[in-house]
This record gives sequence, structure tokens and C-alpha cells, in this order.
Amino acid sequence: MTFPPSLSFAAAAAALLVKDWAIGQTEHSANYGGRIASFFTGGLNLQIEHHLFPAMAYKHYLSISTIVREECKKHKVRYSAFATLPPIIASFVNYMRITGSKKENRSSK
Repeated sequence: MTFPPSLSFAAAAAALLVKDWAIGQTEHSANYGGRIASFFTGGLNLQIEHHLFPAMAYKHYLSISTIVREECKKHKVRYSAFATLPPIIASFVNYMRITGSKKENRSSK
């Protein structure tokens, strides 16, 4: 469950409206946890930094996340971060529940 919860599903609907690559990568991803989660996931818990700097060694993601967050705040770009894994999983499950219940997503049989 490393990948699905690390995406900002609520923002995905607006993906086609984003014209800037970096803003799109930032607003459609989400982070969770800190140093321990980074150790166990190889930095994939910090999806925003992973998407913005894919060639950078993951051990630097936590350090640059502070800078990225500050820049996002300065430029009014949404930066989604959860302190631990359970809230981001809850966000993912909620998104799946909402999308799964939308009438237009149901197949007619």
C-alpha cells in the first residue's frame, strides 16, 4: 500500500486543468510519515519530492521537503502531507468510496 495512498486523489479530478508540470506533480501527490517511513519505503512515502526530483537519492527527500513545503506555501500550491500512514489510507479509502458510489461510474447492465 505504498503507491495508492501516496497520491492526492481528491486533486486528481482537476489534473487536466493544471498547466504547470511541477504544480501538477505537487498537487496530485501526497506525503506521509518521516524518517522511519522513508527508511521502510525507500523514500516513496515522500511522493511529492520523489515526483519533483526523481533522480535525487531518496535520503535527501526529507531535507528538501521543508524547502518544497515553504515554496508551495509562498506560491499558494497545495502540499498534502499526513503525519502517519493511517490518515492517508483513510483518505484513499474515502476517495474510493466516493468515486465508487458516483452514478456515472456505474456500468449499466
